[in-house]
Amino acid sequence: MGTGSEWVFDGNGNLYDLSQPVELETYGPPPILRWVAPMDLPEIFGERCARADRRRVIYNLRCATEVYESDGGLYVNVVDEDQWYRWLDVPDERRPERIPRAICVAARHLWIEIADQPSSPPPHPLVGDFT
Repeated sequence: MGTGSEWVFDGNGNLYDLSQPVELETYGPPPILRWVAPMDLPEIFGERCARADRRRVIYNLRCATEVYESDGGLYVNVVDEDQWYRWLDVPDERRPERIPRAICVAARHLWIEIADQPSSPPPHPLVGDFT
């Protein structure tokens, strides 16, 4: 004779009672990404960025410095995102002030990734007060 419960494990080892109503969590879309020139932001150190040139765009970079001026131009030192996290993994007392193997890039070729919060969706046309 059955117990009224149907317990099963999913592929991740979580136990579920299939006799109960299933509730699915949804999270909505990720934030909309916007690309901003580094000179238009007050601070960029640690921000995700992309370098654009004539043939391609290189993603997964981090700003290793703020914008600085040198020889009449504006520049930013950047590192691969992996290098950024390796630098952060070093304990504070041993972490070098400058991130090793940073590459100098003209600021005009760099774009900073900004995640905008999505606006609230409009109300559903069948929901609300109809009086």
